[in-house]
Amino acid sequence: SDEASQNAYGEMSLVNRGESVSFKEIGQKRKYLECDGLVKNTDAVLLNEAKAAPLDKHIHSLMAPQEGKVDKLSNVLKNPERFTSTPAGAIKELQGLKRVIPVLSGFFFKHNIVQQARSSGIACVRTDGKG
Repeated sequence: SDEASQNAYGEMSLVNRGESVSFKEIGQKRKYLECDGLVKNTDAVLLNEAKAAPLDKHIHSLMAPQEGKVDKLSNVLKNPERFTSTPAGAIKELQGLKRVIPVLSGFFFKHNIVQQARSSGIACVRTDGKG
């Protein structure tokens, strides 16, 4: 829930008004990373992977070494000069942030998916307002 997230992560604000953000490496045509939603506090960005019914493949897409969204966004944070964002101002909103906190949000969570996500360091948020 919003209150639980605020207790865990402190005062937070939306990046790009909560809309999706994509990143490209400068000089590349292909998208490097697309994020469903980003929320930030003073030192970290919460990377939200939003799915109606999260599955194990969504956990993998967040956490896969080097190719997962967490590692890719960490790379963007460490090397912002190598990337552009759509919309253009979104990358500036992330300036100075160092840490990526993965979040999997959805409506229908199977129990084993919640367990697998949490053991992988992913916070789970039900979009029905029940945490």
